[in-house]
Amino acid sequence: MTQKHGMRPDAAVKEAMAASIVSDFPCLKDPEGSGHAAFYTKGQHKRPAFGWLEDHLRYICKKGKKLATEHLSVSTSQNAKKVPSIKDEKKNLAFFLLPLIFQGRAKNRGSCTTQSSLEAFIDQQPTVTSVENYCKTIQKEEKPQPFILSLGCNKASPQQTFVIIERNPVIHSSLVKAVDYRFKSHYVFDVNFQAQCKGFWEFFHSEVYDLGRIQCRSLSMFRAFQPSEVI
Repeated sequence: MTQKHGMRPDAAVKEAMAASIVSDFPCLKDPEGSGHAAFYTKGQHKRPAFGWLEDHLRYICKKGKKLATEHLSVSTSQNAKKVPSIKDEKKNLAFFLLPLIFQGRAKNRGSCTTQSSLEAFIDQQPTVTSVENYCKTIQKEEKPQPFILSLGCNKASPQQTFVIIERNPVIHSSLVKAVDYRFKSHYVFDVNFQAQCKGFWEFFHSEVYDLGRIQCRSLSMFRAFQPSEVI
């Protein structure tokens, strides 16, 4: 009945359904009245209808609403997990601002450009980039590894993030985890910090991971802006 007439069939449909039940199963027929009052009796004088069919329909409606609410809640929760939070986006953008604070050194004398420093740290590429082909074109002399490859048009919420080591991509679920992996890989593989982004890693070494205080001009300037401890 619900498949053909929906969750709220009119009184005539329910009346006919009740009559057909007692017609097919005479043993269920009530000897008094219409014979199917136990299955459906139309409400009168503003009173609701009652009977087995009416009670069952109400139960189905109530159950359907509950399942729909639970499904909506689960879907909303799953979508929320897929969408980056504002806090995560701020963290991602902060990484791209590091070259403005800790400018690296060029291979020759002098400072490198902010763009060169950033690309040595995080190389932002379009979402459609083939990672396999990208790794094949890496020039070791021009682009020392390891470095981070971020795919996506939005720096705040990259679609995919990799750490490139010896032209091999290691995928990570977030930019934060990629930065953590890359920092630790310097020590695991015993490689020096790249000159173009050496200042970043000295900052992480000294201030983030607290592995020992490093004295350098960029970090000294950074510490000068930190609030003094109240004695």
